[in-house]
Amino acid sequence: MEHTKVKLVCQAEGHPSNITQKWTKNGVDVMSGILGQRGVIYADGSLFISSVQDKDMGWYTCAPSNGLDPPRILANPTSSNRLHLTTGTQGRLDCPAEANPPITHVTWSMNERRLEVNERVRMMLQGRSLVIDPVLVRDEGRYSCVPHSNIRSSQSAYTVQVFVRANQRRGIKRVNRATNGVPPCNHVTPRTANHSASDIYIAALSTLSCLKNSFK
Repeated sequence: MEHTKVKLVCQAEGHPSNITQKWTKNGVDVMSGILGQRGVIYADGSLFISSVQDKDMGWYTCAPSNGLDPPRILANPTSSNRLHLTTGTQGRLDCPAEANPPITHVTWSMNERRLEVNERVRMMLQGRSLVIDPVLVRDEGRYSCVPHSNIRSSQSAYTVQVFVRANQRRGIKRVNRATNGVPPCNHVTPRTANHSASDIYIAALSTLSCLKNSFK
């Protein structure tokens, strides 16, 4: 192939679409002069070598770029992957991750099963936050989130173990054991002074009714 012409094609797509190609030979930029005047990179990114020589033999690599950093998704685990929630309150789980391009959505799972959202369990901020309101005992388990971007998904999931404890301030009812929940009696002592016979009779019935309820 010596003294022939060679065209190496490099096709790439991206957003933004202002893509440029960098060609290297065995890790060395071809524009550094290793091909002399015989190497030209066209606008479409292809590399054209005129009058190929034996010394041109090697590995040629094309690296397209549109000025953005390589796509990446990073999870940022906190020091503790445990979360304690209380029944009857609102619970929130956050997925600590960042990506380039930005995160478009997040998928959540509970105990290795895809989590279904509803009126009580819902997602916010493209799924970066999971809100449970109100928290129930059955919400205890192992939660995982996987962030996604337009280009790729995270290779690993952020996991948090959720523990649910009962709310001691809810559902407490004080009961008077002596009266089985009946309010204590205001004992009425019938008096004859300045009272008519009917007044004394009514007061006596009230006292008997109160005592009767107390011993049920």
